[in-house]
Amino acid sequence: ANVVFGAVLLLAHSAQAFVAGPCISNLVLRGSSRQDVCAGARMQLDPFVANLVIGGIAGTVSNLAVFPIDLVKTRLQSSSAGDGGEGALAMIQDVIRADGVAGLWAGSTPVLLGSAPESALQLA
Repeated sequence: ANVVFGAVLLLAHSAQAFVAGPCISNLVLRGSSRQDVCAGARMQLDPFVANLVIGGIAGTVSNLAVFPIDLVKTRLQSSSAGDGGEGALAMIQDVIRADGVAGLWAGSTPVLLGSAPESALQLA
């Protein structure tokens, strides 16, 4: 199970550079037409600044998407082997019952505050 979670996390974080960055770039920073989701004025930014913004947004979106998986993985790893071997779906249900859907992102603020600058610099 840990190998599967690790692979999912790796794929999700890798996707930010190849999918989220160009998508955000096309929709937000380079302007869009009425046919696009983000219809609005075209923005002219220095390419370095644009890449910083794109990287920051991509890193934040990526971590928001992956954080619930990482939370479940960490809780599964920290649970003792003799407690019945609760699975990932049961762990998600327990978190939602105890803390609501927002509980899947409990504790994500420090991760998000660090991921935006890190991704911005990596993808700039």
